Amino acid sequence: MKKWLSFLAISSVALLVVACPVWAAETPANQKQLDMVAYRCSSVKANIKRLQTQDAITRVELGQNYESILTKLMVPMNTRLAKNSFDGGNILSITADFSSNLDNFRQHYQQYDETISDLLNIDCTKKPADFYNKLLTARAKRSDVQTDCANLSQNIKSYREELQLVTFQVN
Repeated sequence: MKKWLSFLAISSVALLVVACPVWAAETPANQKQLDMVAYRCSSVKANIKRLQTQDAITRVELGQNYESILTKLMVPMNTRLAKNSFDGGNILSITADFSSNLDNFRQHYQQYDETISDLLNIDCTKKPADFYNKLLTARAKRSDVQTDCANLSQNIKSYREELQLVTFQVN
């Protein structure tokens, strides 16, 4: 039981430290900004491509960590609690919320990645307004992913707190 608590504590701290950053607030583009987008098109696209690559790596790492927490910690612990007839309190509902939030994370990241791919296919020298508008959409999608990360971190924290209560009852 102590190994599980240690694993959960370390995992939750690690996931809380990993931040899914959010871009700046959305504002409509003026002509000067659109001209700048067209002028710096190749460097903007290179930066977005680099961001897409970094985000993909982060998504895989986070996804694997979240999946491990669910399948190697939460589900087995819930099974042990049920098998030993312990009252798990809110543990089952927290696990269900975590699973739902993990599905949201996957779905929102997929939507974000598709939006970034669409963005990179726009010729920003000829269509800077379209590029800018798609960029705003990508920002919103990335913000959704960040919200999912925050929700998952909160689920982990809640699970840890609830598991500590159960451990206190057992001892």
